[in-house]
Amino acid sequence: MTTELFTRKRQLIAGADLTGKEYKVVTLDGVICSAALFNRAAGVLVAGNTTSYHISVAYAGIGKATMGLGCSSVGWPLKIANSGYLVPCASGDFTVARLSDATANSGDIAQVSFDFIAAPGYISV
Repeated sequence: MTTELFTRKRQLIAGADLTGKEYKVVTLDGVICSAALFNRAAGVLVAGNTTSYHISVAYAGIGKATMGLGCSSVGWPLKIANSGYLVPCASGDFTVARLSDATANSGDIAQVSFDFIAAPGYISV
């Protein structure tokens, strides 16, 4: 079972209906983040809401996030993919998180350590 160990959170205004979209990456504008908007990422949505209402976003720590592809290596760097998912990095990708679980499949809510303070993060080697 995935647990949230420690996260730092902030409040944003939802730019779209984010009800039921918890544990996906959102932008500073309060919408689901895509791969093209990685440099606008605010963090992982913890508590969604409808448009123009407050949402809670975790921007640093060890918490939960939704995986877009499977990964079976603890500590593997993760990047933002479309629809707010996190996926394993390839060489040269911008990293925002690392997998903390032993394994995670596509669609799983996995435990990750993330840092969106310095987004877009560092380049994976």
